Amino acid sequence: MEKLLQQHKVYIVDDEQKSREALVHILEKYCPNVQIIGVSSNIDDAFQNININTPDILFLDVEMPNGSGFDLLAKFDKIPFSVVFVTGFDKYAMQAIKFSCLDYILKPISIKDVMEIFEKIDNLPIKKEQKIETLLNNFQANATRHKIGIPVGDGYEFLGIDDIIYLEAEGNYTNLFLNNNKKVLSTRTLGDYETIFENYPFVRIHRKHIINLNYLSKYYRGDGGYVLLYNNIQLDVSRRKKENLLNKINAI
Repeated sequence: MEKLLQQHKVYIVDDEQKSREALVHILEKYCPNVQIIGVSSNIDDAFQNININTPDILFLDVEMPNGSGFDLLAKFDKIPFSVVFVTGFDKYAMQAIKFSCLDYILKPISIKDVMEIFEKIDNLPIKKEQKIETLLNNFQANATRHKIGIPVGDGYEFLGIDDIIYLEAEGNYTNLFLNNNKKVLSTRTLGDYETIFENYPFVRIHRKHIINLNYLSKYYRGDGGYVLLYNNIQLDVSRRKKENLLNKINAI
């Protein structure tokens, strides 16, 4: 028996006409289960219309002249819809989006990317409110406690970045060891986290380990040497990673 497609009401917010038209064309031609209920070029118009007719999915541009997509989300008391960001590459914005585990597609928009987004939404129910709360917190310039969404077997777990002592590879998975003695098994690889944390005080010291330098007590020199972390956790440093570790330590 053929699986029935889940129906979606979609709203689009983007200040670029060509981008709006491209997304509308893809949705109308390739997504028969989608009803476009509105299109806006600015956040004020979008906020007013979305409050009248709430979508299931909001395709949202990040940078717009009169306010960002994050500003639009911050206007809502509750967000009962999924958010898919449509954006060019902005390093800070992209990092905030990735940390919150929200979905995004890059401009220029492709048919493949749009189809993959709908497949993901149909097959993986998500806690929208917690993801967006994490996003808005991380994007605030004065935020003192950033959080990250960690994909786990049955969904996502949201952790304070400062609570992570170190990460350890386990095949294609990663264990995150926290300062409350808790361990979280993530479905991301250690290599993924090396990229995600590149602008934070984390450093890869071995093919199996990434450490949070805020928990580093001492580095012992040797062939590669080893580090001593919070609670007397001892981890080896590989010869190949030694120089990178020392550069990070000297930059603190």
